[in-house]
Amino acid sequence: PWEWKGPVIQKTKCAYGKFFAGKAGFITQEWFYAFANYRRDGYDFDARFEDGLLRRQEYQAMKILMESGSLLSREWRKKMGISKRGEFDSIVTRLQMMGYVITIDFEYAKNKAGQAYGVGVARYATPEIYFGEEFREQVYRDQPEASKQNIIEYLKGRFPAAAEKDILQEIFSNARIIKRSCCLYDAFIVEAAASRFAIN
Repeated sequence: PWEWKGPVIQKTKCAYGKFFAGKAGFITQEWFYAFANYRRDGYDFDARFEDGLLRRQEYQAMKILMESGSLLSREWRKKMGISKRGEFDSIVTRLQMMGYVITIDFEYAKNKAGQAYGVGVARYATPEIYFGEEFREQVYRDQPEASKQNIIEYLKGRFPAAAEKDILQEIFSNARIIKRSCCLYDAFIVEAAASRFAIN
C-alpha cells in the first residue's frame, strides 16, 4: 500500500524508484552506490548528455530538479512545462532506470483535522542531494563492471543455489521484478528474486 512507502524510505534511507524495467523497488543505501554506478556506466548526467546518451528533455528535467533540490511530481511537471502526465512519467522513469533520480517520500493532502487523505504524491531528488557527500564520493569509485560483479557476488553469497545467468536476468536484464523488496532486512535483492532463489 502507498501508506508505508514514505515511512520505509525515511526510516531506512533506502533508494526507492522505478529501477527494474519500469517497476518500482527498494535498494539499500549501501548497494545503491554500486547499482547507480553500474546503471550510469560511469557517466554523470552532463557527460552522458554531451556524448548523446541523454535526451534533451531528460537533461532539462535533471537541471530543474538539481536547481530545486527536491520537487513533488506536480511541481516538477509544471516547471518542465509538460501537460501530459504520461509524458512526464516516462521521463522520470528513464532517469530512475539510469540511477540519476530517486523517490524520497510520498506526501499527502490533509483535511481540517490534520489527517492525511488521498493518494500520496511522490517527492523526487537526486541521490547526490538525498544521500549527500558520501554518495558523491563513492558512486564513481569503482569501474561500472566492478560494481556489477560486486552485486553478483553478493547475491550469489545470499543465494548460493542461484545460477549467475538467473541473477543477471533478474537484476541486470530487469525481466521479472515486482514492487516490494527485502530492504528492511538489509538486502539488496528485490522480493521477486528472493523468492525465486530461496533455498528450501
